[in-house]
Amino acid sequence: MTTLYIFLDESGNYDFSKKGTGYLCYTAVTAFNPNHESLIIELNNLKYKFISNCLDIELFHASEDRQNVRDKVFDIIDKYNNFEVDSIIIEKRKANPKIRKIEVIYSKIYECLLRYIYQRYRKYDIDNLIIIIDSFPIKKKRESSKKVLKYNLKRLFGTEIKYKILHHASKSNYYLQMADYCCWAIYIKWSKKEKRPYNIIKNIVKSEFNYFGKGTTIYY
Repeated sequence: MTTLYIFLDESGNYDFSKKGTGYLCYTAVTAFNPNHESLIIELNNLKYKFISNCLDIELFHASEDRQNVRDKVFDIIDKYNNFEVDSIIIEKRKANPKIRKIEVIYSKIYECLLRYIYQRYRKYDIDNLIIIIDSFPIKKKRESSKKVLKYNLKRLFGTEIKYKILHHASKSNYYLQMADYCCWAIYIKWSKKEKRPYNIIKNIVKSEFNYFGKGTTIYY
């Protein structure tokens, strides 16, 4: 049985105004073997090395971690790059007001991202597709957004493949934390023109799509 795992994460916020972030970045880490022992052991050892040095660290979270922590995590990602990365970038000021509701844009972009990834992996005769998403950013919108995403994926996959959508806290899974790190690296490349973290992961980035790249209308 062949099971494909896709771990999803996002960077940026859902404030579509000049006060919000300039971009939203949706990123997927895809792997056939998310229980790769060497990667998990090294990340776990690193975590407890920092804890033994009195650093309170529950999980690896790129935007909040200290620079020395980020450097060590990116070293491990560079060493154990047994996964692939795909990303869709949203320039928020180009987003039509009709799609700005979180449950609309969230499900629409993830459907687009998952469709592209699945088409690339279909040749491997996948039996199961497990989609694991970091805990939802806005709790009150969680159920409605999950419902829309499930509906869209049902249209996408039909009965062609068995799939399951799971919402897990990133602290429960090192691959979700790797998705966070990769998403952050792509996000700051776009939002801050900072390419150093991106250059570490660029060899495993399979796609990086500017969703409104051809758009010319600016809404704010």
